[in-house]
Amino acid sequence: MINIKKKNLFMNIDDYCHGVFDSTFIVDKNGNLIYKIGNIDYDNIMLEKVNNYTVNVNNVKYMEFNSVIEAYPEWRVIGLISLDSLTRNLDSIRWLIYCIGIFSIAVVIFISHFTSKKITDPIYDITKAMNKFENGEWPDKLEAKTEDELKYLIISFNKMIYNIKNLIEQIYKEEEENKKLEVESMKTQLDLLQSQINPHFIHNTLNTINYLAIKNNQNEIRELIQSFNGLLRQSISTSKKLITLKDELTCTQNYLKIQKYRYGDIVKLVCNIPEELNNCLVPKLILQPLIENSLYHGIVPKGCAGTIKIDIFPQKDFIKIKIIDDGVGISKRKSTHKGFNGISLDNISERLRLYFGSEYDLKVYSKSGIGTCIEFNIPYIY
Repeated sequence: MINIKKKNLFMNIDDYCHGVFDSTFIVDKNGNLIYKIGNIDYDNIMLEKVNNYTVNVNNVKYMEFNSVIEAYPEWRVIGLISLDSLTRNLDSIRWLIYCIGIFSIAVVIFISHFTSKKITDPIYDITKAMNKFENGEWPDKLEAKTEDELKYLIISFNKMIYNIKNLIEQIYKEEEENKKLEVESMKTQLDLLQSQINPHFIHNTLNTINYLAIKNNQNEIRELIQSFNGLLRQSISTSKKLITLKDELTCTQNYLKIQKYRYGDIVKLVCNIPEELNNCLVPKLILQPLIENSLYHGIVPKGCAGTIKIDIFPQKDFIKIKIIDDGVGISKRKSTHKGFNGISLDNISERLRLYFGSEYDLKVYSKSGIGTCIEFNIPYIY
């Protein structure tokens, strides 16, 4: 026989059952108590079965756990847990679950609201800006606060507003420039119209004088009348604003023939013009005033014979024209002088800008005592 204390035998079970059950009983196969853990007296209780897992002990319901001990197959462990304590724990767990659920829902709502606001606010700002633009007001520049597709939408919207604003400003600017050009065009046409006094009477008179010169064999007078008549016809004609380069040169040569009878052989005209450019169109009376300016303010003040050279040569996108003289230079010349047709250098410069744009302007290069070069470009027009 071996004498062992029960407590030492069930030491491991004792520690476990204290933490799990309210009371624990170890009984043999006949129901005799071998060991007890807890405050319930096994001898005085009546295990009234309520169902397979619940028993009633002294009007208190317990959850029963019944299991065989593997080391001692004839012994069983009966553990009782009060249903009230279980219920209290379940209620605590239930309230904890409710709190966690409510907190989770609140977090989800907050995150959803924050996320939706982050998406809808930029869209609302764009909508507000578009409504402002529809009402005729320029919206303020929008700021992209996100790094998603909305950022590119806002950037594109800002770029669209910027381009539209620049386009409208450019249209206004072009309208103002067109108004100025129209005014200058009217002034130019008025200057041309001032020279159109009784053109038919002048032509008829010149034709009569020419007839008398032919009749009396006055060839010099006839040549003078023909040159003047051709120059006058070209000057007072308003049917064409552009004429061929060949016709413009003819007009210039007629003008110099007339001046020859006044000044003699004081000026020599040299023309360097490719034949393929003869049919190019240029503004009417664009060369004759420049030749006249070179004659009166370059060659005549010089006091001796001089040369006026016309150089015309093609470029890639335009025709370059140069009027070069070996006169006294620009320091003694006036760009505002109005000659035969009342057309000054300033007037020619304005006409070039009017017809072809601001980049087609008159340029004057001169050196006192050496001469002057007047240069300008004409686009190809046929």
